[in-house]
Amino acid sequence: MPRVNDLLLNITLALVSAASVAMVSVRIYQQFFAPNAGELKSRKIQDWRGYSAVGNRIGPPAALVTVVEFSDFQCPVCRLAWSDLQDIRKQYPDRVALVFRHFPLAMHQFAADAARAAECAAGQGVFEAYHNLLFSSQDLIGRRSWTDYARAAGVSDAKAFEACIGDRAVLARLERDRAAGKQLGVVGTPTLLINDLELPGYPGPGELRKIVQSALDSRKGQALPKPSPSLLLPVGLK
Repeated sequence: MPRVNDLLLNITLALVSAASVAMVSVRIYQQFFAPNAGELKSRKIQDWRGYSAVGNRIGPPAALVTVVEFSDFQCPVCRLAWSDLQDIRKQYPDRVALVFRHFPLAMHQFAADAARAAECAAGQGVFEAYHNLLFSSQDLIGRRSWTDYARAAGVSDAKAFEACIGDRAVLARLERDRAAGKQLGVVGTPTLLINDLELPGYPGPGELRKIVQSALDSRKGQALPKPSPSLLLPVGLK
């Protein structure tokens, strides 16, 4: 029993330590690195609906506010944005949607492979679960196999998933998102497009919530928009 108790104690201490490190990292980012919304040089994008019509959508096709995110699964700040967007989506499940678009950065060794794996998960209808697992266990990317992530996310056909990763069609979807990001002027991740407002960075949890709330307030009294035909395509086939 003493050995078991020691093991449990060590595991508990490790978990507390990891949680503390994560909390400290968030606080350091918020205090020293998180820009104010005004410092991000936001701008209006007239053709924003074109960017939101393609990609992996999480949330209703007809949402009052759509957040298009150009992101990288190994980007630490993208993980912070993911956590915040999760909370916002939980608060407004019928009014706020996320469209995830891939923009893996060359500095991150496994980001492009993670994006390909996520697209293959999308082909089996579990992009959201796979996306959440990659961000929630970001420190395991490159050490845990993509198939392990797939099984945990609920991929039903592991062989098809593994074959998909080498498919050129998957690379084409990544290049499509990268080209769209370059057209928008994306140079870093995350870059957010909240309806027609572009934020070239993550403003921090409080500021992001305010911006989304402002976008919702501006749509008060308006009917939910009808989804465009492209939004009705199965996820992962656009």
